[in-house]
Amino acid sequence: MKTISQNKEIKCLCIALLLIVLLCLVSCSNDLIIAGGEEAYSSSELNEKVAISVVASNSHSFALTPNMELWAWGYVHGGIQACSCCVSRASEHSKYPTMIMSDIVYVSAGSGYTMVIKSEGSLWGWGVNSWGQLGDGTTTSRDEPIKILSDVVAVSAGEFHTMAITSDGTLWGWGANANGAIGDGTLIDKMYPTKIMSDVTAVSVGMAFTLAIRRDGSLWGWGDNSSGQLGTGTRRGSQYPIRIKDDVVNVVTHSDHAIAIKTDGSLWAWGRNTSGQLGDGTAITRREPTFIIDNVMAVSTSGQHTMIIKSDGSLWAWGSNMWGQIGDGSDDYLPQVADNLWSQLGDDFEGFDPARLMPIRIMDDVVYISTGLRHSFAITIDGALWGWGANHAGQLGDGVTLNSSVPRSIEAEF
Repeated sequence: MKTISQNKEIKCLCIALLLIVLLCLVSCSNDLIIAGGEEAYSSSELNEKVAISVVASNSHSFALTPNMELWAWGYVHGGIQACSCCVSRASEHSKYPTMIMSDIVYVSAGSGYTMVIKSEGSLWGWGVNSWGQLGDGTTTSRDEPIKILSDVVAVSAGEFHTMAITSDGTLWGWGANANGAIGDGTLIDKMYPTKIMSDVTAVSVGMAFTLAIRRDGSLWGWGDNSSGQLGTGTRRGSQYPIRIKDDVVNVVTHSDHAIAIKTDGSLWAWGRNTSGQLGDGTAITRREPTFIIDNVMAVSTSGQHTMIIKSDGSLWAWGSNMWGQIGDGSDDYLPQVADNLWSQLGDDFEGFDPARLMPIRIMDDVVYISTGLRHSFAITIDGALWGWGANHAGQLGDGVTLNSSVPRSIEAEF
């Protein structure tokens, strides 16, 4: 007969194994997940239900549970891009995780819209649709989820365009295409999913560009390249996919920069770097992949800060820290990035940012991470959920609206 202690150890081991499997299957970008239940639960109850992955977005957050329930909290109308069923269950600023959909296995939070994949592979979307980013053939915004595609295994929602991969490895794109971000060789916006390339295993979209990994490990990119975000060494964009790098296993993008992990665990970054989000010790924009650090298992990046998990389970972060989103205990104006209020540095950045330009160790035993615009989440090997950074809209989900410059265990009763 097993003791209570043995049962607890077995439960923790099962949770850890599940999290590790998910970590191997899902890219740690702004593509979703966290909690569970039928109504708003306390964070401690959510932890008991196990937050298997989490997506921090602008001023809101999403989560998935093992029983495929989708939860959301934070700024509802302007952030969660919730369907009417969610709005009816939560206030405009929801400090409590609220279950909004079931049977969901994947989520990607775009700018003003959301895409989800259901368990049978169907892709659904709702929210802002001004550029056809939902892919339903219209530019009509939707308050309720609408079905877009079938047989989908991955999706990445960006600022104004969306990319998805079907089970046969085909990559599809739709939405705004003024910079060639769709990759079909034109500059015409696409209202419906358009086939782009085959043998694709991963995709990530930035503001107006796209990066994709093919089955052979090659990394391809297209779209806007004004900040060197395609990594070609120039600022010339492309309407067609162009090969960038080989032996890549994971890539994440946001705004105008990109970060990739190679098969040997090395981390490489390129593009806009005005807040030190690349982590190379400077605030200099890079037009080619630049080596950052070794032994990396997972990466997540927002517009201005980045987090990684190393092979020993340690969490490292760098970039903007104005809201304490780095999690090192400080959100004051430190002189890592020089005062540039009048653009005197000539680097296209105005202001004064308390950035961390080099990777700094934050915590240990981490198996999952997600970066939002101003806040961050991590899940540790015991299944506990941690959050830090901006919380003015309740996006940390701890029932208050107090910012935190250190990782905070999300356990308070709401």
